[in-house]
Amino acid sequence: MRNVVSSVIVDEIKRQIDIAYLSPGAEESAIFDKFIELMEKIDRPYEKIVFDTAPTGHTLRLLTLPEILGAWIERLIKKREQAMSLMRMASADRESETRARSDPVIQTLEQRKAKFEMARRYLVDRKSASFIFVLNAEKLSISETERALSLLRKHAISVDGIIVNRIIPSRDDEFLRKRKAVQDKCLEEIRAKFKGLILGYIPLLESDIQSTEDLQKVSGMFTNLFA
Repeated sequence: MRNVVSSVIVDEIKRQIDIAYLSPGAEESAIFDKFIELMEKIDRPYEKIVFDTAPTGHTLRLLTLPEILGAWIERLIKKREQAMSLMRMASADRESETRARSDPVIQTLEQRKAKFEMARRYLVDRKSASFIFVLNAEKLSISETERALSLLRKHAISVDGIIVNRIIPSRDDEFLRKRKAVQDKCLEEIRAKFKGLILGYIPLLESDIQSTEDLQKVSGMFTNLFA
């Protein structure tokens, strides 16, 4: 941009870029653009695409973006159409009128609107998309997942299953026995609150899942579970 603008305003341009980068929703919007780009590649060439999403709050903002941004873009289009209508009325030459009728801004907004609508159709179609929450058997994690389920259902997005992570094994150790007793109560609450959803369980492992071998080991725990 330095090559096309005056050096006097370069610092101001940098400031505006920083503001845009840090503005609320900017990150989610950028991620969602990539999200849509990958969704368009389903069956061309990918059979399935798995999104391992960020923590719950971030994910919820991401999944509700099609509805929110779709309505926002609809308003932008109407505002732009009003402006172009006034421009056509005020145009004194045919070239200005033609430019107003084939406005590239409206075309871009229409394209983005169509992409958001496509993403929305995917997200609410249970044959196209499946959502699985992963949580720990702890009070806070259960409450967070319950709120997330409620919000997704409000936006007509279904959740198919719950995976409970870090199940404490039975050990002849007083500390672990006490922790397991607390966890067992949480597991009962999970089964009651999320009744009807497919449940999967991952034991507390000795180390983090880092290799292909680790993934194969964990996947073996869910054979036919989500088929």
